[in-house]
Amino acid sequence: MVNIELEKMLFDNGCKTIIGFDEAGRGPLAGPIVCGYVFLTPEELNNNLDLVPHINDSKKLTHNKRKELSDEIKKRFKSGISMIDNVQIDKLGIQTANVKIVERVIYNHVPDIDYAIIDYIGGFSKYFDLDFKNYETIVDGDAKHFLIAAASIIAKVYRDEYMEDLAKKYPEYSFDIHKGYGTKNHIESIKKFGMCDIHRKSFIHFLE
Repeated sequence: MVNIELEKMLFDNGCKTIIGFDEAGRGPLAGPIVCGYVFLTPEELNNNLDLVPHINDSKKLTHNKRKELSDEIKKRFKSGISMIDNVQIDKLGIQTANVKIVERVIYNHVPDIDYAIIDYIGGFSKYFDLDFKNYETIVDGDAKHFLIAAASIIAKVYRDEYMEDLAKKYPEYSFDIHKGYGTKNHIESIKKFGMCDIHRKSFIHFLE
């Protein structure tokens, strides 16, 4: 389970508002990459300690538990979603796209945040263009720290529901089942029907 030691240390060091980031959808062959973010103040942390034991890396939670916790997180904390679609992923590359969605949120909220903690993105500083230095990227941050794990939950729930909605428009691909990941069923559908508008061409060019 995650802990709140990093968040407490940041507050003890004078931070008033911190923000945690995590993404969902780096690996799929279709759909957007979605970044969840959650803001936290010392008062909010102290008033919501009951929630901490229930928060974990979204991948370790059941679908129903993720949904329940996502609703609770959004009710208790200021949070949001940033998203980049498959067209921009093909244009920028997944690494740059991942950084850009974090950058976009930070740009829109500086100077309201004192520090950002981000689930690890390799080479983040290489692609990060803003003059904002108060951040760190953390390997497996969603499995260690409350704020990143909370962001991972809202990102995962949002993206899954987004892909379920797209399944109604593109029923032949069963996006509601695999959420765009490269399952055997999904690859067979691409071979049969070709790529649709939401496929990442840079990810599946080998099928052309």
